[in-house]
Amino acid sequence: MIVELPEDLRDQQNFLQTAAKLPPEGQGMSRPRLRLACCQASSGNFRWSMSPEEVRWHIWCIAMAGILRCYPDGRAETLCRDDLEGIVLLSGNERYATFDWEVKGKNVGAYIHFKDDSGALDATWVHCVCESVRCSGESYPAEMSKQELPACQILSR
Repeated sequence: MIVELPEDLRDQQNFLQTAAKLPPEGQGMSRPRLRLACCQASSGNFRWSMSPEEVRWHIWCIAMAGILRCYPDGRAETLCRDDLEGIVLLSGNERYATFDWEVKGKNVGAYIHFKDDSGALDATWVHCVCESVRCSGESYPAEMSKQELPACQILSR
């Protein structure tokens, strides 16, 4: 497939808006499930028998994988519980990891980024942290001191 790239800035903006628009196949998927679909997509998944809709979805997933920081040499693991679902992405050298989670049925979620400058992350520790994530559903002010944050109070004990 050959796509002519736009020449002026307005055409580039329109091109990017169209390319970034979520295809129907992704509608209703949680952010972690979309990210997983993007991480799983590769040129090796392409089939000549794909419908035009399947090709659009496939191309969208491959294009978004770079934007969503799917590590091409890493691995993805899912966490699905009754209350939340998430995806843990570990880089190939295991120096970086990201946990993208979302509460089921609510528009609540977050990212946790892990980094180890001294060597490989302890994947067991990363998994334990991810498994321990809970969401109370409470709302907090936009700005809070360290003492006001419930998680910081727990960690500082």
